[in-house]
Amino acid sequence: MLGFGVAYSSDVALPAWIQISTPAGMLGRVNSLISLPRAILPPVSLAVMGALAAVSVRLPFYVASGLMLLAGAIVTLNPAARKLTTQNRAPAPAGVSDPP
Repeated sequence: MLGFGVAYSSDVALPAWIQISTPAGMLGRVNSLISLPRAILPPVSLAVMGALAAVSVRLPFYVASGLMLLAGAIVTLNPAARKLTTQNRAPAPAGVSDPP
């Protein structure tokens, strides 16, 4: 269940919300910024978790669960996270127009 929830939220819900709330003229730039961590972080996390597993097999699980709990607590305690909505589209910055 956790894997399904994480996959849905990080692969479907979050990118969809970002794309909905981004002006159309900026979508290409924003999508490239979304893709950057997805390309860079997996090999880095595998290397870090491998180094931790060399010390103790349980250590990577403790670190990963601690980081997930920390991230969840930060989002839970952040009032701005509860105000995320898809109702209002962000205005385009000056000099950037929506495509025809």
